[in-house]
Amino acid sequence: MNFVVDASVAIKWFIEENLSAEAEAILGHGEPLFAPDLLLAEIGNVLWKKVIRGEITPDQAHEIAAKIEEGVPVLYSMRLLNARALQIALDLDHPIYDCFYLACAEAVDGVLVTADQKLLDISKGTNFESLVRLLGAPRSLGREHLPSLHIPLEKVEEIIRLSKLAWATQDHVREELADGKEFSVLNVKDLDPAFDSPNWVNLLSRVEDLPENELADLLALGWLGQEYSGTEWQRIRERAGSAVRSHDSRYLRYICSLTYYLENGLAILRGQP
Repeated sequence: MNFVVDASVAIKWFIEENLSAEAEAILGHGEPLFAPDLLLAEIGNVLWKKVIRGEITPDQAHEIAAKIEEGVPVLYSMRLLNARALQIALDLDHPIYDCFYLACAEAVDGVLVTADQKLLDISKGTNFESLVRLLGAPRSLGREHLPSLHIPLEKVEEIIRLSKLAWATQDHVREELADGKEFSVLNVKDLDPAFDSPNWVNLLSRVEDLPENELADLLALGWLGQEYSGTEWQRIRERAGSAVRSHDSRYLRYICSLTYYLENGLAILRGQP
């Protein structure tokens, strides 16, 4: 599944905000991220506002702007999206700016991940609803029916417990790197010390010990919990099985990062008919 991100998500990679951890997790998805090149202007506008409010300095704004141009996400030309974006704007009766992101999602056969609740609401009940995923959207537990899994629930619960410890370690490392500053620019590589900690090593070891069919269940539950790959369990599980068979041991770290979403994945699975 290809992801398109807008400025409401991308800015959270550099400035600590609500749902920054969820936005950061998208970087570990293992697939390219996309955006229309309009993203540069929208990020620039956000940075301008933060500078005039005194939330960041001009130097920090320039640093973030430069990092956005380094290739994450891959920028898609607005010229190629213009006609389709205009038609979407007319169909939704909505300003064209957001519609460039929807057009980009169509073009790359993906979904738009956004923190903009208004855009999600506007798309509901339209042909574009399936193109939009809200960052960090919660799910209720729903019914207790649970399709059969190869991995015992006791193992999933144990891995969830280890995952919470590991993510708490990462949060601590983030705080140490920020060193009490209200603002700091962090790269994903800055968090490498967290992944070398005992908590992350324990989590990785537990995941590494899983047989292939249980590992595929875990990966599928993580994808399901992210809510960016749809909610069709069988399709997601088949894709996870193929991914586990075709990737080497380095893929385990990516699967460990998805354990953050296991609880939500179980909740969604319980709610399926």
